[in-house]
Formats: sequence, C-alpha cells, structure tokens
Amino acid sequence: RDPKPLPLPLLVPGLPVALMVLGAQTSAGGDGVFPPGDVLFGHFLGEGWVDVFAMSTLAVIGFVSYLSVKRFWAALQSTVPADTPRGPLSKALRGTLGDVLSHRNFGDCKTAHPRMWAHLGLFYGFLGLTAATSGAFIYTQVFPRIGIDHHDGLLSLPIWDPVKIVGNVGGVALLAGLAQTMWVRLKRPQESGKSAYSDWFFSGLLGLTAVTGFVTEILRYAQARTGAYVAYVVHLVFIFGLFVYFPFSKFSHAMYRTAALAFARQVGRVTSTAPSREAPSGPRPEAQPHHRHTGG
Repeated sequence: RDPKPLPLPLLVPGLPVALMVLGAQTSAGGDGVFPPGDVLFGHFLGEGWVDVFAMSTLAVIGFVSYLSVKRFWAALQSTVPADTPRGPLSKALRGTLGDVLSHRNFGDCKTAHPRMWAHLGLFYGFLGLTAATSGAFIYTQVFPRIGIDHHDGLLSLPIWDPVKIVGNVGGVALLAGLAQTMWVRLKRPQESGKSAYSDWFFSGLLGLTAVTGFVTEILRYAQARTGAYVAYVVHLVFIFGLFVYFPFSKFSHAMYRTAALAFARQVGRVTSTAPSREAPSGPRPEAQPHHRHTGG
C-alpha cells in the first residue's frame, strides 16, 4: 500500500524468474544466451522450466489463498447467530457464480455503473488469457504424453491457432477495460471514488502484463531475437507478480467477494447480487460481506 518500496515488489516475482532463466541457461548445452535460429521460446527457456516454477508458485499461493478465504468465511459466519438457517452452500455458490459470470445487476449500483463495460472487459479478458494459458499448457505438456503432435509441442504458436486467437482477443478486451477504468478514475473521481496506491499497483501490474505480452508476441513474429527473449523474461516477471500478489492485492477481490456473496445467499440476505462495496484488499478478513468497488 506504500509506493516507497516499489522495487521490492518487483524483486519478489523477479527472483524465481531469474532462477528459472539461470537454470535453463545452465542446462542449455552451450547454445548461448540467445539461441540461434528462429525465435522459439521453448529453445530459450524450455516449457518444462516455466511449468515447474509456475506450478510451484501457484501451489504456495493457492495454499495461502485457501487459509485467507477460510478465515474470511469464519468471520462471515460470526456475523449471524449460530442457529441462523443456512441454505446449501453448493446452491449459493451456483447462484453467485451465475451472477458473477453474467454481471447481472452490476448497473444497479450508481457508483459502479459507469465502469460496468470496463469491468466486463477486464473480467472476460482475463478469463480469455487464462484459457489461452491453459491451452498452451495442454499443447506442450498434455498432448505430447498422449501421442498428439501439435506444432511439435512448441509454445510459440502461429497467429491463427485457436489458443493464440483467444489469448489475443482476451488481451485486447483486458486492455480496453483497463483503459476505461483508468480514464474514469482520472476524469470522473466523484463516480469512481478515491483511488489508493493499491488500486494503481494492481492496475499497473495487470496492464504491464498484457502490454509486455503483446510486445513479446510482436517481436517474436518480427524475429527480433534479442528483443523477443528479453521481452519474454520481463513478461514472465509480471505474470509471476500477478500470481504472487493474488492474495494480497486488489486481485483478492475475486475470492473475497465471491465468498461474501455466496454467504449472503446462503443465509438468505440476498437472492441476487448488486455490487455495493469491495472485498478487503489484503488477507485480513472483515466481518461484513459487503464491498466497495474501487474501479477494477
């Protein structure tokens, strides 16, 4: 929440990426820092290295997130008497996820209404990028193990590949949503509310992840070998940053708000969602399941 130690938040995700690059280069067999020939990220940094480091990081962050949301859920339960009737959690989750995916009633909140389309772009853009990342993992790690040869198992896909199309569309949607969100924050602060440093940190991290991804893609298609590989490493730092700071940044809004709305449904407080206030921005739970939107 404080901009003064900004280099430190960059070093935290930068360290595993640096170790990953060092390990891959050490085992490269003398091809040099930037392998000759076509720009293929699998030749520079094998997909196995990326997957091992990424899955290890996700495992740690997943465990931390589980502990945080578990504590948050317990705090929510304490806000109502123990004998309060509770509906099935599975039904509450289904209803909540339906509202989240459709953004139903998002416009009911006058404060949030100007950002509805921006939020849709961010939300579905990120889902598209997540789907593309999952598709790339299937291409490089699952298909080879079941005998399917797809682009020789390489991560560097042609522009017409479905996974690449989904990723590019998702990236454009995310950047468009982010641009509108930031415009509203700057030009219409009375409607967006006061933006704290933590808001800008998450927006900046998300935007830089998308921008460096497009830069990396463009440089690869241009066969700008040095630039493409350097951009790829920088892109990985921002990706790992999103992973590492999920439980602590505004990104945690995804799990806290979903849990709060599911709780509200379970105890019968609401039957449909309307964005009122935002989830806590850190791992510490708050008792009330209402959240203030701060623009993204």
